[in-house]
Amino acid sequence: MNLIEKTIYELVKDNPKIKTSLRNTYQSLFDLFPKKRFKTDLPLVNRVGYFFGFHDHSPFSHNGKFMLAQKAPSGLFMPTSKDKLRIGFFTGDEFKEFNDCCISNAWNWHMGCKLQWLGKSNSIIFNDLDKNKAISKIINVESSKQKIIDCHISSASPNGDFIVGYDFLKVERYMPGYGYRLENKKIINQAEDSMNLYFYNLKDNLKKKMFNVSELKEIDPENSMKNALHFITHALFSPCSKRFCFLHRWITDPKDIRKRKSRLFICDIKGNILSILPSNGMFSHFCWRNNKQIIGYCSTREYGSRYHLFTLDKKGKCKKLEKITSLLGDGHPTVNEIGDIMVTDTYPNAKRIQNLYLYKFNSKSENILGQFHMPKKYQTPSIDNHWNVDLHPRLNNLGNLVSFDNSFMGERALATLNITELL
Repeated sequence: MNLIEKTIYELVKDNPKIKTSLRNTYQSLFDLFPKKRFKTDLPLVNRVGYFFGFHDHSPFSHNGKFMLAQKAPSGLFMPTSKDKLRIGFFTGDEFKEFNDCCISNAWNWHMGCKLQWLGKSNSIIFNDLDKNKAISKIINVESSKQKIIDCHISSASPNGDFIVGYDFLKVERYMPGYGYRLENKKIINQAEDSMNLYFYNLKDNLKKKMFNVSELKEIDPENSMKNALHFITHALFSPCSKRFCFLHRWITDPKDIRKRKSRLFICDIKGNILSILPSNGMFSHFCWRNNKQIIGYCSTREYGSRYHLFTLDKKGKCKKLEKITSLLGDGHPTVNEIGDIMVTDTYPNAKRIQNLYLYKFNSKSENILGQFHMPKKYQTPSIDNHWNVDLHPRLNNLGNLVSFDNSFMGERALATLNITELL
């Protein structure tokens, strides 16, 4: 996003209908010109037919031997509980050998089934359904031993002891494409205060309801929360597993669910709310840089809409706010294990090109890793049909290998890019 595009975005961002119409018209003009499918000078391996999902968890096992992946039925459609998602992992040289493991009937195009490794073990955890009831499954990829958890997962703690989650069937009502749909395609009809955030202790097999949306809207309430529809999304543990954060979101106009606001809560694993980060009604994508810092693309009174770095004190309150990188557009940030580099992406520009960037904190420098074309057929056609292909980059622990989803070959695919020479 350049400065002119950023200026126009700021003018129309509060009117999703106009914003979407301008974007689609702008991109359609450039569809008349030829373009390259992709451009990168780095070693690239692409696996057509596979994807991973969101940027908030790494598909790479802690020992670096496995890379998780998901394989969905082909076609442009919104998945329901009748559509089976194949789950497995790649092994071998350059992760080219796929090992099929299991299936899930609870997934979407953006987050998959929230597939992730459970700590440093060889067990995976992911969302599923049992007779339309929200569950998650833990499966050891070596022994095939299985365990059922009676709630959906958003995030497993890095030490493998806890999970935090909410009902993705209910999310679909407010944010189509980020929740799950049942086979009859009916969105869950719920009372507005029925959505909870759960904390599950895997050692003790105990589930605890931590927060209800009706409680969240009473904490430091804003005028825009009156008569709004409230929900919870995007819960994520800190690297030390002692804290987690999540988004409290509310739809200000029930007639247009795209008109929403967000704020990020910081909590400890006992259920104490430590702080609400100082954003200005918009908090989009984020990741923990370390136990004391969170990177977020959000809006603040100090710096407007851009990437921010929040530094927390010992009590979990924000003690320092900084702007980072010169990138102006929203993206999906992720960091390596020691937190000295960040990889992020962009949404398709006028030419439908998605950029992949590397940011180094020590030198405050940016490198473009590659440019990838997203075909027009993957442009989201409506509020209810959300199937675009975001890159959603993820790093391995060493930070020398980037995994990202793409569609530059005309089909969904899972790629890895080796960035060793840039480190």
